[in-house]
Amino acid sequence: MADDPVKEVKPEVAQDKGPQSHERALCELFEKPLLTDFGLVNPSNKTPFRVHKVPLISGSQYFLKILKEEWEKEQQAESAPAADKKLQSLEIPKPYPTASDQAGEVKHDMVSRILKYIYYNQDLSAIKSEITEANISQMMS
Repeated sequence: MADDPVKEVKPEVAQDKGPQSHERALCELFEKPLLTDFGLVNPSNKTPFRVHKVPLISGSQYFLKILKEEWEKEQQAESAPAADKKLQSLEIPKPYPTASDQAGEVKHDMVSRILKYIYYNQDLSAIKSEITEANISQMMS
């Protein structure tokens, strides 16, 4: 047996799916909102949007600031029951008035488009076909 050649066993190398598989998972959560843990409310028509905090805070400094402040308040408020302390939803801020929208109305499709952009890892190609000259200024505000 000492004369038997030793076979070199190479470990199988897993296909590197990298962040693409995670990005796909986030896209799927946008398309089929499962396990949502937060709500956004359109101030113009009170339409609710069920979302996930993690994509929101990773894609928006605004939401990171708001949710971090709320979390810090929850940590300090020891006397209130847990259910009463948690921020369950947030009204979306109205955009700055633009030439095409003096009232600063929040349109349902615009909120959906911005959420899609966030969930698709801020990949502009995910919403490129939905951006027009008529809505670009509202999107940026």
